[in-house]
Amino acid sequence: MTDGRRVWTDEELAFLREYAPGHSRREIYEELGRRFPGHTHTFENMIAAMKNRKIRCGRTRKPKPKDPKFYTEDELAFLRDYAPGHSRKECHAEFNRRFPDRQRSLGSIVACMKNHDFKTGRDGHFQKGRKSEAWNKGKKMTPEHRAKCEHSFFGSENKPPKTEPVGTEKKLSDGYIWVKIDDQPNAKKQVNWRQKQRLVWEQHNGPIPEGMFVTFLDGNRENFDLSNLALITRAEHARLNQSGLRSEDPEITAAALQVAKLTTKIGQLQRDSKKKNQ
Repeated sequence: MTDGRRVWTDEELAFLREYAPGHSRREIYEELGRRFPGHTHTFENMIAAMKNRKIRCGRTRKPKPKDPKFYTEDELAFLRDYAPGHSRKECHAEFNRRFPDRQRSLGSIVACMKNHDFKTGRDGHFQKGRKSEAWNKGKKMTPEHRAKCEHSFFGSENKPPKTEPVGTEKKLSDGYIWVKIDDQPNAKKQVNWRQKQRLVWEQHNGPIPEGMFVTFLDGNRENFDLSNLALITRAEHARLNQSGLRSEDPEITAAALQVAKLTTKIGQLQRDSKKKNQ
């Protein structure tokens, strides 16, 4: 009989069958060396020979101790029943109260609920029809608290450290340069800030009529030369863009503007005519 390149004698195989029960493989191999000192079998070769001939040592591995982190059926049943309508923190606190000898961390409870798909039924949103109110609504500040906080109150003369001074210019997300003209607290942007091209136009021509638009003839939104600015309607502005009449040459754009005004006027007359005929 052969196993690989090594030959097992009948005496060696008989020894394995007789000695194996009740002994570990390491013990069998050591005894094999004492009984047959001239053998050339390796430990792995002996294991293969025993497996091929179904020679069992009769010893089983010790069962692993149960993981202390596992959850019993009673604990899982509690989480399954208690979770709906309660937050995960509430589930954690109640679990440790119910099972004082099986204290768990919040992370362990959250992981268990996720693994077993236990839903709290809460999505973090405010319930419909339920108003959110501050815990101290309607309560007056005590003199002690006021004395501690009074130094941090914002008065009329106090301003946040990042407040920009009047006269500040900066480009905003719309691509235009805006100028800060006032510093009213809690006001809309249009109250404290104005587009620079409108300010330049008004300084030389007076207030801009409602619905009118100041455009740059050369398309450069940072060229505030008065000759580069033109006052047009929103409709004329849209006509210039839609028809591709704009140019980097201000004279060409000025001529195209006359075309846009004429086209806009014709369109308005046609719409008025249709209304009269209806």
